[in-house]
Amino acid sequence: MKKGNLAIVSMSFVKPEDAALQERILGTMKAFTDRGYPVYVADGGSPDEFVRNIKGLGVNVITKEELIECYGQHPKLPGQHKSAYFAALDDGAEHCLYSEPDKKEWAESGNLELAVKQYFNEQLEHGEIARTPEQMQTFPAAQQITEGILNKQLGLWTGVEGDYIYGPQISSKGLIETIDHIPNNPSLGWATVTWLPIIATMRGMKLGMLNYGLGCPTEQQTEVTQEDVEYRLKQGRDNLMGINTAVALGIESELDRIGILNQYIQRNVDIK
Repeated sequence: MKKGNLAIVSMSFVKPEDAALQERILGTMKAFTDRGYPVYVADGGSPDEFVRNIKGLGVNVITKEELIECYGQHPKLPGQHKSAYFAALDDGAEHCLYSEPDKKEWAESGNLELAVKQYFNEQLEHGEIARTPEQMQTFPAAQQITEGILNKQLGLWTGVEGDYIYGPQISSKGLIETIDHIPNNPSLGWATVTWLPIIATMRGMKLGMLNYGLGCPTEQQTEVTQEDVEYRLKQGRDNLMGINTAVALGIESELDRIGILNQYIQRNVDIK
């Protein structure tokens, strides 16, 4: 492993007609691999040519067929996230930086290296790459409202105010291994994004904000369609469900980890 045993993980899914998105994702992946990081992408069923192009950049791709073989059916986002993370850990990664595949401007900026440097310098176990309030204001209004509410909710749980929804985040191996508890439920969407900071808090792991996000790309600054607004509503619902799942399953997994859950179950069995 290079770069302090850190790998980059992501996922992808594009339609044949999404030429602009394909180009953007390829640009993101090229920026990651050019920096010398091992990159792992779980693809949800993109065109073969696109998958070949990603692999040509040196990216380790988990294909749709491999995902189905592993999970018995298409696992959607939760399974894609987990597959990319665990592939990186299996190859020796001690830390993983997660990013959405379309963060091209951020991947190409020097902010990536600054965030990684701060993460290691502060000996964090989970770091959220965050936007400043001024950067948040460059995003469409519906996105600001949705993500602002989610950030407040997560800040209440973790005790650390900041931006949890920009996307990129860095986590240690010990924290990443806990995502195996997340069900492969398509409705959970981006559950790993909210799960990781909550579980880090429950386990007393060191969590911090890495203020190296970017403002909104110019072409994405205006939401004008009903589809855009509906997407933001779905984003809010999925992430709130992810928060609730992380809290509920996190408590259960922590009780199990310290042996209390099994004692409780056994006690109830004995009583009956």
